Amino acid sequence: RWPGWRPSRTQLDGVSPHHPVVLLRHDGHTAWANSQALRRAGITAQTPDPPGGLIHRLPNGEPGGLVSEAAVDLLMQAIPPPPPEQRRSLLRQVMARANAAGLTGIHEIPFRNDVPVIGQDYQALAEAGRLTLRVTLMLHSEQFEEAVASGPRTGEPVVVGEPTLATWLRWGPVKWFTDGALGSGTAAMLEPYAGQGEDRGLLRLSSEEIAEILRRANAAGLACAFHAIGDAANRHVVEALEQVRGEEEKRGTLRHRIEHGQHIHPDDVVRMGRLGVIVVAQPTHLADDMVLCESKLGERARRAYPFAALLRAGAHLAFSSDSPIADFSPLTAIYHAVTRRRLDGHPGPEGFEPAQRLTVAQAVAAYTTGAAYASGEEATKGSLTPGRLADLVVLSQDLFALPPIELLNTAVVATMVGGRFVHRGF
Repeated sequence: RWPGWRPSRTQLDGVSPHHPVVLLRHDGHTAWANSQALRRAGITAQTPDPPGGLIHRLPNGEPGGLVSEAAVDLLMQAIPPPPPEQRRSLLRQVMARANAAGLTGIHEIPFRNDVPVIGQDYQALAEAGRLTLRVTLMLHSEQFEEAVASGPRTGEPVVVGEPTLATWLRWGPVKWFTDGALGSGTAAMLEPYAGQGEDRGLLRLSSEEIAEILRRANAAGLACAFHAIGDAANRHVVEALEQVRGEEEKRGTLRHRIEHGQHIHPDDVVRMGRLGVIVVAQPTHLADDMVLCESKLGERARRAYPFAALLRAGAHLAFSSDSPIADFSPLTAIYHAVTRRRLDGHPGPEGFEPAQRLTVAQAVAAYTTGAAYASGEEATKGSLTPGRLADLVVLSQDLFALPPIELLNTAVVATMVGGRFVHRGF
């Protein structure tokens, strides 16, 4: 963003010399800290780069103020959480906003040290009858060893002994990072970034490491969700899934998946289809990344966000928001998936790589039946059919009868979860 200039701790020290300051990049993959924050987190010249992370250093080896990927956790775990009542009040506010946008459920992945705390908050809200979203609480990779040894297992209720809460709050997959993000140049690519010499980003897990994780996860009853942005990262995940697919004994309910799948080599799209890989993608990131893709990848930008190709190949496609990185409105995301245009109309009527546009029906399916399949809940969620949960949204217009541009003029009239209205816009 600032050619010829790199953020450093000294700039923040000039603003706040006595209090710790951490500025998190909007995608969560890089953080900028002042000297007090680095000291509070115990990051010194002697601190090694954590596996899958990078502490950017000065020529003398001292930390310069920027940290990337797994090293961000070193800073975040030094920040004390707000008091319980404040956290729970904020959760209720966010749930109300999500309901107003037409959401009935979420998959939540807090920072590593926040998982137990946020889990307690959701449990307290569930027991008080104040949840207005169904919540699947994901684990961070740092909790993997504990989960393998003693649980929890994917799909188990968070609140034990309360059957009525089982569909409201459940344990989800373990989140793993195989690479970083395109914007910070840490997405792992098969070929170097445009104009960046031999820089191919940061690969955090190899196919061999991922395969071993999958074997252990399968034995323990844990599903895995692998963050993969770059085409190299996606290839490593596919290769690992290919290795262990024949060994999976709980294929019906253990739904391993790829999170994002933004840049995929065409050969790997075919492999994903053959293997029935689940890709949980975010159409709003497409709108944010159009110009960035072209500047970072050149001609390879044409492979970005291959939604239609994945469906044609036979892969399973689900949509989500990646909030708070992006807007969590499903209607906005459906617009982006159908038009492949930004909200300002860029890049024109045909959209970005128009061959990858979806129909409204395909985009809605990715948010409903596709999402239910990705979490192994298609028997109870995803469609308005007898026997399934009464989670639904009432819209101001029929999405299937509209020109795509009118999708943005559609309002959420009401949202129902479990047969109860949690949002009324009338």
